[in-house]
Amino acid sequence: LDTSFPVKPNSGRLQIGEKPQQVQVEFHPLTNREISVKDQALLKCNIIEPKLGKEGQVIASIPIRLSARSVFSKYSIHPAHDINFGPMVVGSRKQRFLTIENHGEFDFRYAVLKLAAAQARLGKGPASNLKRLERSRSRDGSGRASQQIMRGSKKADSLRQEVLGQQDR
Repeated sequence: LDTSFPVKPNSGRLQIGEKPQQVQVEFHPLTNREISVKDQALLKCNIIEPKLGKEGQVIASIPIRLSARSVFSKYSIHPAHDINFGPMVVGSRKQRFLTIENHGEFDFRYAVLKLAAAQARLGKGPASNLKRLERSRSRDGSGRASQQIMRGSKKADSLRQEVLGQQDR
């Protein structure tokens, strides 16, 4: 927790009659876990008498009690895995819903993206889409569709462009 509470300035000198000095204490949690600190003496302020001893002497040590919490966003998504549209007649439409709930203490943003758009946002290019095509199956489950798309011909290139274009829609 030492690095979670930086202090600026962490030392100074006050002259007689000088206005009060403000010291900034910041809470900056640097761990990948939630932190809860409640009324703990994590800092202390030493008052030093400069005329006593060679470098001054501590005449008071005042504990500074801190309370702080860091939390992650808490959410739920339903359904948790797949949205299943089941069998459908070609040309028909069916709707399914995804529910996102905020169970946390702060607002958060969300974005539901097509996988290709999400990969582009993460810096992954069309090569990722092609790898996914390699694992795809034809309607009869034979895997022939992906084998045809991955061949190195001009027809394969045009099919690849067509499939990638459809994914982006």
